[in-house]
Order: sequence, then structure tokens, then C-alpha cells
Amino acid sequence: MTKVLNPNDLLDPSTVDRIRRCRQCDRPLEAQRSTKKFCGDRCRQSYNRVRQNAASSQAKSREQTEYYDRVNYAFELYNKCPQQVRDAWLQDYIDNPTTKKIVCNPDLLRAERDNIAKVCHHYVVRKYGVSIKGYY
Repeated sequence: MTKVLNPNDLLDPSTVDRIRRCRQCDRPLEAQRSTKKFCGDRCRQSYNRVRQNAASSQAKSREQTEYYDRVNYAFELYNKCPQQVRDAWLQDYIDNPTTKKIVCNPDLLRAERDNIAKVCHHYVVRKYGVSIKGYY
């Protein structure tokens, strides 16, 4: 339990060096020991929670690169397919459970340039009358 500080305590010189601020929420806290850094368990856990993205993690960056390589490769394969087998190829691609993460990706569906997710979405709308997310 965190002790609530009285404003008069802030002026008392004996407590000035004992008053610290929580590293997470920046609230003042009175430390019972010199190593106290957080006002409570919630702030300590939140501060130590891992925040990784492609900019700060090599593994996440590699995963993201591999993901977009898969997206671009699938679009290349689609474009190389003869016109008469494209619909069958798209249906197989959409029905493959490992590609759901690609064809339902909102960022790919909103992208300006054509990609495999947009092609799959247009195919499903044309053939079944529902969006790609409604298809799944």
C-alpha cells in the first residue's frame, strides 16, 4: 500500500531526500528503502513489460521482412499464372489455412498498390458476394 503524502511533508527537510517519483507514472512516493522505484506492483509490471516492434527487435524485423517477402512472392506467382487457371489458383490460395494472416491483413487491404490480399478480396467479392473477412 502506498502512503499518501501530505503537502506539509514536502516542506519538511527530513523527508525531502526520502521522496522519490515512480518511474512509471511519475507520482511522488515515499520510499521505505533507498531502492524503491515504483509506487506499486501494477506500475512495476507495466514498466518492465516488453515492448518490441520491428524498429527495436532484430527478430521482429526479420519476421516482418519474411512476411512481406511471402506477400510479394504470392503476388508474383499470381501474375505469372496463365489467365485460365488464375481463379483456381486464387481459390486454393484463399483456402490454404496458412495464408489467412496475409489475405485478411487490414494494412494490405487498405494499401494503395495492388497486392495478393486485395486480389483475393476482389475475387471473393466477385464470386461469393462477401468480403474476404466475411468469407472466413
